[in-house]
Amino acid sequence: MIHSETAFPRTYNIKTLTGLLPQGIFQDPILDAAAILTDYAVTARYPGEVEPVTRNELKMALHIAREVLIWAKSIVGQ
Repeated sequence: MIHSETAFPRTYNIKTLTGLLPQGIFQDPILDAAAILTDYAVTARYPGEVEPVTRNELKMALHIAREVLIWAKSIVGQ
């Protein structure tokens, strides 16, 4: 969003942020899966009584995060 000079709110909600992407930017299906990462960001920031993340959940979250990073780099041309 910074690269395309799009205004955005201060939020950790990935679904909200991807919904604000300018038209014409290819929105990879991985962005739908990335919405789950919001839960991890909030949980890590505000710990409390939550169930621990399993090894499989961790692997999936890392996979999604890597794919989103690849997508983002392709958008900004890096």
